[in-house]
Amino acid sequence: MSARSSAAKVAKWLVSRERRDDAVSLLCAYAASGGNDPEGQDLLAEAFRLDPGSQLAQLAFERMENLAAKDHGPLDEAIARWTPEEVQKLEKQ
Repeated sequence: MSARSSAAKVAKWLVSRERRDDAVSLLCAYAASGGNDPEGQDLLAEAFRLDPGSQLAQLAFERMENLAAKDHGPLDEAIARWTPEEVQKLEKQ
């Protein structure tokens, strides 16, 4: 299973645990860090579905489109937080 597939699975689990903000953060981190491909676009679409006004999702979109109009610090923090090890730990739960 790819890291992005694991991230999507863990995001669904987080939503089921009423941790929607964490799910959006995770989805954005993996969408932005993997490139602008269909899998990344699916992750980003799910983040926007969960929180249509998400500033973090907007930053992920900008990163994926190679736009740097805003400070991407919050997105970089999300990427640093959601390491593959953290995702694997949650996936086991």
